[in-house]
Amino acid sequence: MWTRRSKMDIKGLIKASFFFLTFAAIVWTSKMRADELKTPGASDIINDLKATGVNQQNDDLRSLQAEMLIAKNEKRAMKQIQKLLRKYRGHAMEPGLWFRLAELYMRRAKADRFFEVNRESETLVKLAPKLVKKASAKSNIKKAISIYDKVERKFPYFRDMDLVLFNSGFARQQIGRNVQARKLYRKLIHNFSDSPLVPDSHLAIGEMLFEEKNFKAARKEFEAIKQYPQSRIYPYGRYKLSWALYNLEEVAQGLTELEAVVSYSKAQSSEDSRRLDLRTEALSDMVLFYSEVKPADKAVSYFIEQASKEKAGFYTLKLMRLYNRHGKLLKEKQVFYNMVSDLPQDEYLPKAYVAMVDSFESQRKRDLAVFELERFGKLCSLNSTWYKNPENKKENCVELVSKLSSNYAAKWHKLWRKNQFAVEVAEYAERAYRNYLSFALKGEKASTVHYEYANLLFQRKKFRKASVEYFAVANKVKKQPMLHDSSYASIFSLQKAVKDKWNKEDELRYVELASHYLGKNPKGKYREDIEFKRAFIIYDNERYDEAAPLLADLGERYKHKKQGIRAQDLYLDILAKKKDFITTKTYSHKLLKREKSKKRKATLKKVYQESYFASIEVDPSEEKKKTSKQKATEYIEFAKANMDSPLAEQAWWNAVGIQKETIEFNATADLAYSFYKKFSGSKLSTDALKIATQNYERVMKLKEAAKTSELLVVKDKKNASDWARLAIEYYIVEGEYKKAQALLKEQLNAPKKQTQKWAIEQLYKLAQVTKNKEQEDYYGGFLVKLNIQPYAVQFKLKDLDELVKNKKWPAAFKLGSEILRMKGDISYYKGKARYVQAQILKDEFDRQSMLARPDRAALVIALKTEKLEKAQRAFQSAAKYKNPEVVLDSMVALSELYGIYAKDLRGMKLKGVEEKDAAAFYQEIENLVIPMEERQVDAMAQALEAAKELKLGNEQLLGIRRKMDKLNMQQKYYFEVETETPKLLVPDLSGVGS
Repeated sequence: MWTRRSKMDIKGLIKASFFFLTFAAIVWTSKMRADELKTPGASDIINDLKATGVNQQNDDLRSLQAEMLIAKNEKRAMKQIQKLLRKYRGHAMEPGLWFRLAELYMRRAKADRFFEVNRESETLVKLAPKLVKKASAKSNIKKAISIYDKVERKFPYFRDMDLVLFNSGFARQQIGRNVQARKLYRKLIHNFSDSPLVPDSHLAIGEMLFEEKNFKAARKEFEAIKQYPQSRIYPYGRYKLSWALYNLEEVAQGLTELEAVVSYSKAQSSEDSRRLDLRTEALSDMVLFYSEVKPADKAVSYFIEQASKEKAGFYTLKLMRLYNRHGKLLKEKQVFYNMVSDLPQDEYLPKAYVAMVDSFESQRKRDLAVFELERFGKLCSLNSTWYKNPENKKENCVELVSKLSSNYAAKWHKLWRKNQFAVEVAEYAERAYRNYLSFALKGEKASTVHYEYANLLFQRKKFRKASVEYFAVANKVKKQPMLHDSSYASIFSLQKAVKDKWNKEDELRYVELASHYLGKNPKGKYREDIEFKRAFIIYDNERYDEAAPLLADLGERYKHKKQGIRAQDLYLDILAKKKDFITTKTYSHKLLKREKSKKRKATLKKVYQESYFASIEVDPSEEKKKTSKQKATEYIEFAKANMDSPLAEQAWWNAVGIQKETIEFNATADLAYSFYKKFSGSKLSTDALKIATQNYERVMKLKEAAKTSELLVVKDKKNASDWARLAIEYYIVEGEYKKAQALLKEQLNAPKKQTQKWAIEQLYKLAQVTKNKEQEDYYGGFLVKLNIQPYAVQFKLKDLDELVKNKKWPAAFKLGSEILRMKGDISYYKGKARYVQAQILKDEFDRQSMLARPDRAALVIALKTEKLEKAQRAFQSAAKYKNPEVVLDSMVALSELYGIYAKDLRGMKLKGVEEKDAAAFYQEIENLVIPMEERQVDAMAQALEAAKELKLGNEQLLGIRRKMDKLNMQQKYYFEVETETPKLLVPDLSGVGS
């Protein structure tokens, strides 16, 4: 008979196998360091399950032997159980034996899984090919499931039925039959509520739901485990509950569950308990939960409370890194400062400094980065509180801060080299270098960093400090080439610091540095330079008269050596400073003839050409001075002899400038044009063409001026259209109509629409000049199409006049409307078009009959009035346009319009109407006529005033006055005065001076 003890042992074994996979990820995470937040993948876990070691073949062999031994024992046990089953069939022991057989199949599945996982192992395949090939964990699990089902079906009262249900569910879960597994777990919970496997069943169901992302349902299962605080999986259930809550976005409640797990683990740690201790995992996950729901300024105190002050730094650092990863940089900074304040001796504080400096750098807050880097340096110093803690690893702290300092010093140094306007970056680099050097480290790297610090000082023109630091490197380094470079750099830096003022103290310092260089570097490549230095110092102190003969002598004695060449260059420099261009020209020409180096020869040639160029402006003596013409001739001679020199262009241009000041316009134009031909790629070639154009125009060589203007079209893109216009005008004046026409056609493709329109207008005019009717019509069509005014409207007005002439009133009225819609400053022409429309409307008004029967009298008057209003609006509109004649004609026509309306109304007669009614009707008509006659007079008076204001001809003014007198029934006489232009009177000079 199976005992309860053996039953619990089996349960423990099953639970252990169940939790192996579900708990693997947690165990893996607990092994990670604070700065390794990477989550392992599935392949990592599988590889971790494989046997590993220094000798993989031996590991595989040992594992194979173990599995084969287990398989052999299991095979023997299976045969024994099968014998017992035959023997005790129908006995009370039978269900227990079946249960044991199912467990052996599950164990067999575990062994097969070993072979499946290690199928890539050459050792296993070679030694046990059949076992590896036939291994099938799934097949054995299915056999176990069939036995579990048989026990459940055949022995429903088996005392360990809760264990059967649990293991059957677990087996199904292993092969992905989650729905069946859940049903079995539910059955166990429902039928065996007092079973110790109830919380395990809730956990199994919750795990499956969690994997299916059904977090709401999973939460209920995990919460059910809270009712079993004595269960071994109790802390794990609460741990999983926290993650379900997290996925349900109830992070604060999830954090509370993690706190409960930690609290539970603390309480159990003092007891001899086999319950799971998930404190490390819970604390690690608290970092993520806390980052989402809790304030950053309370983080350090929170983790001190949860994990103890000794371990709080680990989780605080993880929180910092998490904030950084999520871009919550202000919170990261807050946590860091609280960590520095509350955990001044924590072992993870150096890593926190590293993280914070890196974070500030990534934010480009380099002032804060270097500040914390310096504080980090103080943390690792001998007298710091952190350093005095015996448990802290001082070497690691110094290693971290020195590495960080050197890295950022190098980085900032490089950044500043790329952009030397970023002065603050160079300051940060200096501070980082000094932070590194404060630890007085020894070795090759320390010397290299020190040397780079000196380089930075030199590059920042802090030459005196650089000299001191270079000399410090030279005194501690033993190996070449750094010994040579640092000792020479100390000299060179001093020279740069001194500039042009060598006082006694600096000269003594120079001797000290030079003695060190010569003593330590007997074959140093700068020995000659240093020996030569004395002459240079004299030169540098501007004692040129004293230095010149020394340098000239050194240049001859060492003419093919470096110091000799330098002496030659310095001597040339003295001559240049004295502006002795004639001596420079002679000396450089002498050096040029004997020089063999192509590079130096090119340099000397440049000096010779520059001194030659400059000597042109120098008069040989005060008595004999050069004339402007002589200088111009010498400039041209120089240019022709030295066309490979960039000064050739300047020389020719100087000659042009000198010639320009003369009155020889033709010669000036030819010289400027020759400059363009010689130096067409020069920036001055455009100005040369302008000078040529201007001077050709002065001497009336317009064809040449047109040619240079055409060249300017290409050279002076900004003013290309203006030059093209000028060339066109020159060609037209010269009668070169074809060339002008060709240029105009090119302007049709000009980028500006205005230029294109101008070209069309000119082509039209040119066609008129050349009497080319076809071209005139062609370009005239474009003038209309492109609405180029006033040509477009003039063409339209011609068409309008033709329509009026042929009395095509509707077409004329429509064309008038088109003219009124045309754009441009054509008010003068629009007035004419509107006046034509008004006349058409007046004609319609005139033709409107006033004959009517009594019952239609009102309608006839209304129609007449409507025609009146249309004509009236048209004449008023025409009078608004800026055409004096139209203004005046419209006002006169308006007056006449009112008169015709009054006359027609008064002439209406009604027939077949009683005399009484007729009299009333005529009285009403008279009431309408009188105001209209007054308007007629007012309109004519306005026309008279307008005629006076517009100052039109006397004939028009007299005509309006006569019409005005007629309206007022007055008779006046006006005399027309004929004027004649006075003739020129020439005085008679006969007899003068006789």
